[in-house]
Amino acid sequence: MNNNVLFSVVCPFFNGKKYLTKAIESVLKQTYLNWELILVDDGSTDGSQKIAKSFLSDKVHYYKNDNHGVLYSRYYGVNKSLGRYIIFLDCDDLLPNNALEVYKNIVESINPDIVFSNISTFSNEGYEPRIYLNKAFKILDNNNKMSECFFDNRFGYYHSAACFKRAIFNNHKLPEMFWNHVYTEDLIDTYFLICDANSIVLITDTLYLYRKHSQSKSKANMSQTDCYQCFLSYNYIYEDIYHRQPYNPLNQIKELINELSLVPMLYFVFDGVKDDFLLFKKRAKEIRNSFLYKNFSNKHKFVGKRYILIKILLFLKFYRFLYRII
Repeated sequence: MNNNVLFSVVCPFFNGKKYLTKAIESVLKQTYLNWELILVDDGSTDGSQKIAKSFLSDKVHYYKNDNHGVLYSRYYGVNKSLGRYIIFLDCDDLLPNNALEVYKNIVESINPDIVFSNISTFSNEGYEPRIYLNKAFKILDNNNKMSECFFDNRFGYYHSAACFKRAIFNNHKLPEMFWNHVYTEDLIDTYFLICDANSIVLITDTLYLYRKHSQSKSKANMSQTDCYQCFLSYNYIYEDIYHRQPYNPLNQIKELINELSLVPMLYFVFDGVKDDFLLFKKRAKEIRNSFLYKNFSNKHKFVGKRYILIKILLFLKFYRFLYRII
């Protein structure tokens, strides 16, 4: 293996037989050639292993572990990699042919800890822009990274469409409570990476292609536990930002209102298949005492009759009634 590898592309997969070949080929077609591909099999049972092994070479490496989830597999791959920069690729997504070349030009000229690019979604019907896009090239430091990444018409960043300097993983550790969060594990982990980074670059190039298909994670498939875990992630992020206070966070938090109206926290957490009442009541109490509920719901008016009803019932502590109607 080449100890001077610039990029390690880490691709975890679990039963990814349908799309894995295309994902691997999108790396093989890169116009910039100083890379390695780390394929991490998270306990697949559908023949994905055979596909991955068919691509093995001095640049493509295969590792297998038990089924621990995508986040565990990503970091398993990081530990096996040698690149100075890390790029994560899900097995059903693609990298544009010029992705590594664009990243290379940025990291060699600026040497940032993280580069965030634009992202596009695609399906059989073609490509379409994703909601959260960089609107201009920017170089961020510790004074403006939180404002830009979480408050400037964005709702956080993700592992996708990002290039991370290997060095920031040295002391990086995601709290154990978030490791099994299926829907927000990338958001919460990226938040901690942003906290650890000293310099971040936002670019307008689209360097990640996210495939939309029926097996993709979607809100329609979420259980109530999934919704609750999402709430915990968002609550942690904004409470942590508030206590860090790199600027006046309350003024910046007000700018979130339009985005939070699209994903009201108290809508979100009560969606999905119901848990038993005792667990529901425990979580409802935690929500009522949470940072988000105290700092947003009591100060800002969200659109929607359902939200208002939830807010009233939580305020009155009518948990049994809330459980029956949600």
